[in-house]
Amino acid sequence: MRFSTSSGRKTTSTQITTQPGYLCGIDANPPDSQIATLTIYDSENSDTTNKLVLAEVYLDAGFMSVSHEFPNPIHANRGIYAELTSSGSNANFIIRYSL
Repeated sequence: MRFSTSSGRKTTSTQITTQPGYLCGIDANPPDSQIATLTIYDSENSDTTNKLVLAEVYLDAGFMSVSHEFPNPIHANRGIYAELTSSGSNANFIIRYSL
């Protein structure tokens, strides 16, 4: 059994961990209006050029929140970086991960 750690609620792109680890789950809330995209990279920093995309979630205002637990956590060799792009406001997310 693998226990996971919460990133806490985030409202902007952020480095989750700079160490190799496992992506265990995602909770994401849509913006008040427009759309948002949450992309999770295997990256030890904010430079995501040519980095592996571990997961991607599209969020549309007016739709339900997204919550996904990975039964088999996804291995990140470099670290975990979460990039949130939103044309609306108040989109947020929580990443669950394990080292």
